[in-house]
Amino acid sequence: MLLLSKSPKSDLKRVIKDFKQKSGFMFIRQFKKKLWHLSYYDHILRKEEELLETAKYIFNNPVRKRLVNTFKEYSFSGSMMYRIEEL
Repeated sequence: MLLLSKSPKSDLKRVIKDFKQKSGFMFIRQFKKKLWHLSYYDHILRKEEELLETAKYIFNNPVRKRLVNTFKEYSFSGSMMYRIEEL
């Protein structure tokens, strides 16, 4: 997951906690198993030009795990910032 904030007062830990709690609850109800690990790795991007490269790295996670041949084949890929066709 890649998040972009426009406010220096954003609380990343709170956003992640709320997202994991709500999505994890819905996933458990539907599939009867946990969705998330207990912790997560966070990294603050320092330069604007790193954003696209980081997004590409994240999109290619299913490819590295050999779930698909290209990230465009992975049905759970999505972005509110980039069009998949443009990556």
